[in-house]
Amino acid sequence: MSSFARAILEGSIIELHPARTFDEQTDAWIKAGLSKTVHDLRLEKLFTQRPDIFSQTDYLLVYVDQWRTPSAVLGACWAHTRSGIEFLHISSQFIANGLRRTRVFVETWLALLERLAQQDCYPNIFALKTYNPTAYRVMRRYGAELLPGAIYPNVRSSVQPHGLTEVAKDIAAVLAPTAAFQPAVGRLVGVGQPADLYIVRPHSCDVAVDCYFQKHLRPSDRLLTIVCLEQPENGEAIRAILRNRSIQRQVQE
Repeated sequence: MSSFARAILEGSIIELHPARTFDEQTDAWIKAGLSKTVHDLRLEKLFTQRPDIFSQTDYLLVYVDQWRTPSAVLGACWAHTRSGIEFLHISSQFIANGLRRTRVFVETWLALLERLAQQDCYPNIFALKTYNPTAYRVMRRYGAELLPGAIYPNVRSSVQPHGLTEVAKDIAAVLAPTAAFQPAVGRLVGVGQPADLYIVRPHSCDVAVDCYFQKHLRPSDRLLTIVCLEQPENGEAIRAILRNRSIQRQVQE
C-alpha cells in the first residue's frame, strides 16, 4: 500500500504498487468499487476486454470513500518510443459520478505529481488517449499550465506546436500500433475498448474543447493528447508548486 495516505472529504487517497503488492483480490476490489459508483461508463465490458488495466501500471492512486469503496482511480505507466523518447502514459482515469467537481479529482492528480517529484523522475512528456474533453482539460492544466510547456493538439489553433506532431506520431505507434492516426487533429481511429464504453457523450465546461471533440471524434475514437514540458528541472519546480497549497484552489474544475 501507499507510503502516504491523504485524507480528502470523508475518505482518503492511497497509493498502490501493482509491480510489488498487487493481487487479484485488490484488483477485483477496485473494479467492483468503480462499477458500483461510475454510472456513465460500461466498465464491466471494459474490465473484461482489458483485465490488466490496473495491474500493469507503475503508479496507481485510488480514492477510497468513507465506506471503504474505491471511487476514483488515476493510473500511469512509463513507456518509450522506438526512437527512445520516454513518456508517462496516463493509462486510466475514473471518478464516481457523485464525486465529480469535488476536490477528489484534483487531489489524485496532485498526489501523482508529488510522487513523481519525490522520485526525481518527473517526465518531460505526458501522453493520454481519451474521448473525454474533461480529461484533455486536466492534462492541459496539470501539464502545460502548471509548468512552461505545450499541449498537442491545440484545440484553439489550426497550427500545432512545433515538433509535437512528429512526437505524436511516434507515441501513437506505441499506444495504438495498429490504429489509423490522423496527426493533424490527434485522432486515433477506432481504438476505444469497448467501442461503446461511453453511454453518453461526455462534456466539459470549455466550449472550444467540447466542439473539437464533437467535430473530430466518434465514440470509438480517442484523442491522443500530449503535454511536452520545456525545462529539465521540472521535479524541483513542481515541488515548489506543491509546497504552496493554494495551487489546489487555482486548479479547481
